[in-house]
Amino acid sequence: MKAMIELIGHSDDELSTVASEALVRMGLKNGRDKIIGAVTKLVKSNSASVREGACKTLSMMDKNAATEEVILALVEALEDYNERVRATAGDALLDVYEKENLAEIIQTLLGGLQHGSVRVKRGSCKAIGLLGERAAEDDVIKVLLDVIGDKDWFVRKAARVALNHMGEE
Repeated sequence: MKAMIELIGHSDDELSTVASEALVRMGLKNGRDKIIGAVTKLVKSNSASVREGACKTLSMMDKNAATEEVILALVEALEDYNERVRATAGDALLDVYEKENLAEIIQTLLGGLQHGSVRVKRGSCKAIGLLGERAAEDDVIKVLLDVIGDKDWFVRKAARVALNHMGEE
């Protein structure tokens, strides 16, 4: 397992993908939680290619892997300074949304809006925005309206953008 984890950030995209797929298969056979724990830690790696590979691996996991830990790791990756990591995290979240009960995902994201970290709050707003009209429920709108009063300007802006995305087709 350790060798595969090291390879998910390899500069050769094909090798990285093979390693990600192998980790997913290992997780199905040998304990998903161990793999998830190791891969979510890699989302915070110093290497952008490792962070990107970790997001890609998380997107390949089955619906039972859509834990709060995974969702919050991907949400935080939406704030990464590297554009490829942000894009991969967004794609991974959309993959998770398709596999998981949307109501549970939304509750996790709403919890992220209460988090102490500005990055998690902004990422949660962005993730809710990715859902667009699917997240346009009264409780979500109310929380986002409250977040518009956050002390951080970037969090306020992210909340406004998320609300705007809810009205788009």
